[in-house]
Amino acid sequence: MSTTAPTEPSLYMQELTRYLSANMSSVLLGLPTEIKELIYFDALSHAATMILVSFDLPPQRFSLQLKLLTFHLGPSS
Repeated sequence: MSTTAPTEPSLYMQELTRYLSANMSSVLLGLPTEIKELIYFDALSHAATMILVSFDLPPQRFSLQLKLLTFHLGPSS
């Protein structure tokens, strides 16, 4: 295992991000805005929870912060 941090993202992560981005864009294209926002929020919440779990941090606290942020932002115009 290397003791130095990589200077750039791995090729695998770049390709995975491009693939997922292209698929999400094509699938979400025809959906109403409210549904898209819900899907993006759920995806972000899941990703954040998995990152916190990988660092052994409690995801419940972060989930509450996301809910409060959503409440303060309200529905989009």
